[in-house]
Amino acid sequence: VCVACFPWRIPTSLLALPTYGFLNLHPSLLPAHRGPAPLFWQLRAGLRTIGVTAHWMDPDFDTGPLAAQRPLVLPDGVSAAEIDRRCAAVGASLLRMVLQQLAQGVVPRQHQLHAGSHQSWPTAAAFRLDCQWSGQHAYNFMRGTADWQQPYPLDVAGEELWLRTALR
Repeated sequence: VCVACFPWRIPTSLLALPTYGFLNLHPSLLPAHRGPAPLFWQLRAGLRTIGVTAHWMDPDFDTGPLAAQRPLVLPDGVSAAEIDRRCAAVGASLLRMVLQQLAQGVVPRQHQLHAGSHQSWPTAAAFRLDCQWSGQHAYNFMRGTADWQQPYPLDVAGEELWLRTALR
């Protein structure tokens, strides 16, 4: 069974039914950025190189063995829709590769390191901009998360500003 960005926990009894298990495409280089909104947190961290991971699902979220990974470099100011499109193209390529390996009798499984990170669903506070960020970091974060339609609070010398759109 193949899924992408799957947000629900599959019961262990169901995970065991398919011959090879459940394969999930996750938009980060696991074990980093486990959780329900990995693209948001990667943009918030200012990452320019993200990635896509094909991993075997287990009873926990995003902790199953890795099948394949590929990094992806984001251009400046990329929108969420474009990030999704790029991740989908990389994910399709990974899925094709893993399915070809399975057809040849090779089951790619590499256990994840336990030192990964996990972030929860973002709250309104997670949209706050940091004056320590570069302008490019703030711009990329705002452009990549604009679809969330949240204001971007920013404290400048004790004055609270509320930004809506990053133009350039």
